[in-house]
This record gives sequence, C-alpha cells and structure tokens, in this order.
Amino acid sequence: RGVDRGEVGGGKAGWPPWGLVAAIEGGGSSSVGETGAIAQRLEQVDPMTLRKYESYIRKFNITDATTWKDVRRDVEKVKNPNTRRSIIIGLRTILGSSDGAPRMPKAVAKVYDLPEREDIFALEGERYFPLVVLMAFAGLRVGEACCISNADIKRSGTSFFIDVHQSKQNTGRIKAAKTEG
Repeated sequence: RGVDRGEVGGGKAGWPPWGLVAAIEGGGSSSVGETGAIAQRLEQVDPMTLRKYESYIRKFNITDATTWKDVRRDVEKVKNPNTRRSIIIGLRTILGSSDGAPRMPKAVAKVYDLPEREDIFALEGERYFPLVVLMAFAGLRVGEACCISNADIKRSGTSFFIDVHQSKQNTGRIKAAKTEG
C-alpha cells in the first residue's frame, strides 16, 4: 500500500513517522526493526495514538527483539502513576504481550479548581461564553463544545439534552467523540 508523503499529516515536519511507514510498507529499516512486527501491530492505531507510541519506541529504544525484561526497570522509574499507566498500556500494544509487564497502577483522579458560578456568568457577552457554559455545566470537552450545533441541543420541558457525536482535535481534524450520548 502506497502513501503519498506530500499529503499525509498536512505536511507537518516529523509526521507521520516515516520509519514506521517504511516498516509497514515493507521497505527500508526503522526503529521497529527489519521484520516490522511492531509496525504490523500498530497498523490500525489512530494517528495521534501512533504518534505517542512512536515516542515510547524512541524513549525506550524498542526493537522487534525488545521484551518487557528489557524495559521494565525504566518504566518503573516513571514517577507519575497516570503517565506510567499510559506507558504500560502503550507498551502492551507495541510489544504485543503483557507477560512480564510491571503492575498496572491505579489511575489517580485529577483535581480541578473550577471557577465559581458567578465568575462564569461574569463572562456573559464574551465571544466564547456559550462554549464556556457548555463545558462548565454540561461537562463537554473543548473539542466537543466546538463541534456542537443548534441541532444537537434538544429541549424537554425545563431540561436540555445534548447529542455529542464528534470532536475537533487541536490539529483541526474532526473525529468521533470519545463518548457519545
């Protein structure tokens, strides 16, 4: 399968990771080795996730011959449990196995310092006020709030329901929302 290097990723430098693309296409060498076993496991991964996984491949010097034994000590040195959890999840996919993986830490909930209701309504009349209200009171993510149209908001008596179907990424790309409903 061919890839037009001029159009993929909007011409951003360093994207997509051509070492992985070469391994997937079966040509050239890359950080994932000659056989491309890792590249084959990552073929169906979302481009943004693939970008994160490529950073793990570089950070831990992963090749097709790498095992959990080779990277376990470095993974356990990561102090933040949420970051360590994300790395373990990514490396399970990259290495194709969880045999010998470190224990998966429990996720630690983030604590948010939210503004008071009065502070939010003090922004009334500002350009982004409707988005702020959707995020503050409906719990929408920034990308989801940016994609909402009037047709997505339904009223039933004194309640409103919002159908979230898509989300705008910081790259400008529109994709399915993380959660729907």
